Amino acid sequence: MHRKDIMKILQVCGGPSWGGIEMQTVKLAFILQNAGHETCVLCSASGEIQKHAAEKKLLTESGIFDPGKNWFYSLRRAKDVIRSFNPDIIHVQRSHDLSVIAAALRSLHKQTPLVFSRRMESRLKKKSPVHRLIYSRVDRAWCVSSFVRHNFLATSPMKPEKVFVMNNGIDLTIFDPGRYNKSEMRTQYGIPADATVIGMTGRISPMKGHADFIQAAAFLIEAARKKLFFVMAGGASVGEDAFANEIYALAKSCLPENSYCFIDHQPDLAGVLSTLDVYVFPSHRESFGNVLLEAMAMQLPIVSVNAGGVTDMITSGENALCVRPQHPEEIFSSVQKLISNQVMASQLALEARKRSLDFSSEKFLENLITEYQEVISQKKDGK
Repeated sequence: MHRKDIMKILQVCGGPSWGGIEMQTVKLAFILQNAGHETCVLCSASGEIQKHAAEKKLLTESGIFDPGKNWFYSLRRAKDVIRSFNPDIIHVQRSHDLSVIAAALRSLHKQTPLVFSRRMESRLKKKSPVHRLIYSRVDRAWCVSSFVRHNFLATSPMKPEKVFVMNNGIDLTIFDPGRYNKSEMRTQYGIPADATVIGMTGRISPMKGHADFIQAAAFLIEAARKKLFFVMAGGASVGEDAFANEIYALAKSCLPENSYCFIDHQPDLAGVLSTLDVYVFPSHRESFGNVLLEAMAMQLPIVSVNAGGVTDMITSGENALCVRPQHPEEIFSSVQKLISNQVMASQLALEARKRSLDFSSEKFLENLITEYQEVISQKKDGK
């Protein structure tokens, strides 16, 4: 890579929590750095982002929405970082950071391109004069799905010609069914070798559909003519331990003791997926659904809700069987079809794997870098 092609990219994501947006921020900075670009992550002091970014040896700066500090402190720190790092482009990952970065750029009289990723649906309308001023400084926005783009245009003052869809990408060298031996992985996780295994992945949170999955599992066990086992992989979301305990209690009351397991957060999610025969995605309303894409890449037959950002990946009857959100009886009947019709299950799984190839991390990175360069070029040309 020639020096002139190297970009200096400031990634901004304030807040102390650790969830999907924060993980994507660190992951994005890491892959950009590995691609030869200079990256800096501006985050909150002593937060999870700073910790995980440091583990990956990323350059970090703190000061945006630090605990106990006000907005003006964040503004001063943002100006300091922009002066010292002097980025070619600034990528903001959370909307609440836009006010600080837009104000910092204006007060510094900097024309540095400012781009924004919208990863979640919002129900708050932000079309006040203040919001119009903030968003007028954003040069381009990328939404994680068509569903989120529609929502973003309805709730923000951004002009449609500046808002695009950029789906997430996954590492297909990790999520590759050829890497794993199902029997060995079942032994590793204590999953019965002789069972038909149905599973779901994702943190335990009210919108993720664990209760629907458990109710469908109870229906399946009642109707079963073969041994079934159910896997739920993913621990409690931050601050939602009480809800997770409700889910554990529901499973205990609805399912036989040796018919299911919960697998907490762990790094080898592809390994967990390799133990399954059928994957279920019961989330009520998903902005995109990375875990669904990962299951598709692992060539699993899938039963999925047909709502939100899922429609960017799933075509009902082509690469998955689709159900309505919060209808466990439909999950039950669809899983029944798959476990009783191996030809259908295999065909759907092959089509799911084929579709997942469009979402490789390499394609995502190539697209993102092209977008960065285009925004930088347009800004220089005064467009």
